[in-house]
Amino acid sequence: MKQKLLIGFLVIFVGICIQFQKNSAGAMEQKTSKGCLIVFEGVDGSGKSSLIRQVSFKLSIKNFDIVNTQEPGSTSLGRTFGKILEDHDGEIGITAEFMLFAANRAEHIEKIVLPSMAEGKVVLSDRMGDSSVVYQGHAGGLDVDFIKTVNAFAMKNIEPDLIIFLSLPEKTALERLRNSGRQLDRFETRKADYKETVRKGYEKELRGRKNVLEVDASLSTQEMAEKIIPKILETISKKDVHVRKTSNPPK
Repeated sequence: MKQKLLIGFLVIFVGICIQFQKNSAGAMEQKTSKGCLIVFEGVDGSGKSSLIRQVSFKLSIKNFDIVNTQEPGSTSLGRTFGKILEDHDGEIGITAEFMLFAANRAEHIEKIVLPSMAEGKVVLSDRMGDSSVVYQGHAGGLDVDFIKTVNAFAMKNIEPDLIIFLSLPEKTALERLRNSGRQLDRFETRKADYKETVRKGYEKELRGRKNVLEVDASLSTQEMAEKIIPKILETISKKDVHVRKTSNPPK
């Protein structure tokens, strides 16, 4: 069953590549004024999930419609993919690994991100294209430009309005993972030198980029939220975003 699912994912990916080759000439970054896409990136253990929950609450009480999502896992395809990552006997080859992420990313954009933005919602995503650039590219050895090319098509050339980069030393991130009390996935259990390559990859890709806000992830979740909320509100103010008439914060 898993092999059939894996083949299905690969077929989707091949279709993405073929279609991209047909349509890539002259492709430009797509800008949309409707809705707002904010992506949270960082090494495993940096605190993305906790920060997203905090930011989601703070934005919801300001009457914005919020959609919390993640890669992989927020679509049925992503959840199945997640099980393959967790249960696969032995390591998945790096090329197949990226193919799976690319197929899931295309599904995520089409089924969740774009429809939510079309309704004027603020989308908070735990990881997106830069995760593949770093994990399968810098740390995995795949050609970074190739990954960026496929990402662009899978994401329909949409660039996040803002990327929150949680910067954290590898040693601190590892200590957090060990103390989390949960079962770690294949990425979280990889060796320290791999994790350090991931950290350096994030710094190379995200530092200095115009739509990136770097935050010290050694701070508490509340402290991080206080530092990034002003920039998030500034970003949202430039977009056509729906505001509810009455407050309805998440429980």
